Formats: sequence, structure tokens, C-alpha cells
Amino acid sequence: MNSRERILAIATGTVVLAILLYLGVNKLVLERAGALDAKAAELEAEATRLKSENAREDAHRRNLKELVARTFGDEESRASEEVRSHLADLLQASGLGMDSLSLQPVMGRRVPGVYREIGWVVRSRGRLQSVVNFVYLLQADPHVHRMDNVILTPNVRTGEIEIQVKYATLLLESPEAKKLLAAGPREPLPVVAVDGPGRRPYDVIVVRDLFRPYLQRQPTQVAVGAGTPSYVRPTETTGSADDRYRVVGLPAYGTRQQIYVRDAATGQTRAYKAGDAFGDGSIVMVDYRMRPLPDRPHILSGSRVIFQVGQEFWAVELGCSLAEKHLLALEDLPASLRPAGEAPAPALPAPQAAPAATSPAAPAAPAAEAAAPPAREPEATAPPVPAVEGPAPEATVPEAAAPEASEPAVPEAPEPEPPATAEEDRLPDDSGGP
Repeated sequence: MNSRERILAIATGTVVLAILLYLGVNKLVLERAGALDAKAAELEAEATRLKSENAREDAHRRNLKELVARTFGDEESRASEEVRSHLADLLQASGLGMDSLSLQPVMGRRVPGVYREIGWVVRSRGRLQSVVNFVYLLQADPHVHRMDNVILTPNVRTGEIEIQVKYATLLLESPEAKKLLAAGPREPLPVVAVDGPGRRPYDVIVVRDLFRPYLQRQPTQVAVGAGTPSYVRPTETTGSADDRYRVVGLPAYGTRQQIYVRDAATGQTRAYKAGDAFGDGSIVMVDYRMRPLPDRPHILSGSRVIFQVGQEFWAVELGCSLAEKHLLALEDLPASLRPAGEAPAPALPAPQAAPAATSPAAPAAPAAEAAAPPAREPEATAPPVPAVEGPAPEATVPEAAAPEASEPAVPEAPEPEPPATAEEDRLPDDSGGP
């Protein structure tokens, strides 16, 4: 082996020895160090999480204590009876009678060691005001609860609303909750007043009668014949007559106006027009002026139907019933219905009484006026009266013969012009008359 081969063997052996040494060190030292570093990072993250949870422990304990104070206890039978008694108190405070009350206990979901759900299904009926009061009291109840399956059914015959709702609450079963419940008696929760400030937003349900549009329509419809009045007042046996009929639409198609009135008893909607019988009178027109409501001046109404009863004009605003009609004063009437708008009416009879058939006889009257002084004194004064009033042609026939008998009236030049101007004055009146 020469020197070159010896150097090459030493270098190769050195490289192989270095590689083997690195693999041994990495296996014995570096991998274990890396695993220890990863485990240390995990432990540090876990310590940080535990510190964060421990920092929130006080807040969780306060929330749990508050939640326990709002429950009905942890014993199922006792808590269920307390819930039933509480619901009866709410029904009494809302104004719903106990005669139609029906309570049925129900069971819900259970998570062992955490909570159990119990509740009651409540069925009752009464006036809409009392039902809304009960819904408000349930919503504002400070106890831990949930409302499910709220069903409201209106009854048109009795005017009452039937309500059905499920009231559910929780029984806490965790060890921490049981310790808090066993620590001592709980403080009573505040009582919600039915006339509190939170009740006011619910007034719109009663004022607008929001559940009325959901009444079921009757399958049969009554056809109105040509000789049948379009509006028939119901008898005393059907309940409140005027309150049944409500104005639900006042559309206008060009110059044609229509009035849609809905019958709450039958669920039918009928269309009316000007001249149809309505209430105790007949419809005159639809007024589209912006006017304040009589009982609520701060609210503007954009349309109303006006009908006449005798010499009086009444109005029903859009969305109101016939029972909410109000008498229109003189200053509230539209310009077309005010007496001042009928001032030019006395000038209308003259063009109506002068039809086109009598126009040939009109020139004879002025001719008779010119020819009367030289011919006859008695008849000369009679023709001006029929010429102004424009009556039947019998009064003008004898006078038409007067110009033929008197020759001086024919050759006069100024006489043909007055009849022409009289006819021109009458033709526009005949075309513009009613």
C-alpha cells in the first residue's frame, strides 16, 4: 500500500466514524432532548389554560349562584308543584279566568349529572287584552324558563282568544348546584307588574287587533243580484253589526274608485262603488287627502270613504270598521261637497232647457222684437218672455209668422246678426252642460 492509498483509507475511515458517532449521539441525546422540549411546551400551555380557568372561576361561581337562585329547586315533585302554582298566579294577575284553565305536566330532556327539564302545558281563553298580559308576564318572568309551542286561536263568535303554551324550567343536578341549594333558603324573586313599562310595546297587538286577519274564510259565497243592495246590515243576532265590517282597501283606477269592505263574520271581502248603499246611507266618494284621525290627531290618514246619511256626511278611515265612523264638519268636507262649490248651479237651467231642436225658432224671437212696434202692440211685449226662458216651440210659432206679415222687418241688415250671436252663445252652454 503506497502513501496515496493509505491517505485515502484514513480519510474514508474518518468519515465513516464521524457518521456513526453522529447517529449514536442523535439517538441517545438529541431525540430525547427534543421530546422533553415538546412535553415542556405542552405542560406550559396546559398551565396557561388552567390559570385562565382559575381566573374565571369566581365569575362562574357567581353565575351558578345566580342561576340556582332563579330555579324552583332540585326535587322534582316539589318543583313541579311550585311551577303549577306560579303559573296559576300569573293567569290570575293577567285577568284570565280559572274556569277555562287546563294544566298538563310534561317532561323534557335530561343530561345526567347536569340538569333535568320539567314543565307544564297551559290552555286557557279570554279577552285579547288578558291573553297579551299573560304572554308578557311569561316573557318577563325572572325564573329560569323557556316558552315553547305558543298557539293563539281567535273565536269570532265569543270574541275571545284561546292560548296554548308550554312552560319549561330546569332542575340542576350538578354537585356544585346541589351544595348551593343546600346552603340555605333562597331569596324571593321580584314580582313583575302587569302594568309595568315593559308592557307598553305589547299594546299594538290589542290596538291593531293583529289576530283578526287569520280567521278562516267560509267556503260558500253569497252572490249579489242586480236588485239586491250591495250592503246589508246584519240583524241583532249576529253580534255587533257595525264592528263586523271593516274598510280594507280604497284603490283608484283612473277616475274609477272602489271600496273594499271585509265582513269579519264570514271572512268575505266585497267591492263597492259610489252610489252603493253603505251603512244607513249611500257612498258619495273616496277622499284621498291627508287628514288626522279623529281619535288620534298625531296620526295622519291618507284615504277614507265618505257616505251620506240624510243631509249629513260621514267618513270611515282606511283600516277602520263601520263602528268607527265619524261625522264630517263643514270645514272637513272636500271642495266638491261644500255648499260654496254649488254657487254657479243657478246658471245651469238655461242651457238645459234650450235643446238643439228649438234652435231654429230662436231667430224668430229677435225678429219679432224688431217687427213688433210697427205691427201689433199687444203681441210685441209677449215674445221676449219665451225667448229668455226657452220653452216649448208652441209659443214661438205664432211669432214666426209676424215677420212674414210685416214686410219692413225683412230687408233690415242689422237683424240677421243678433240671432247668429244668440245661437253662438247657446252652443257652448249646450255642449258643456251636465
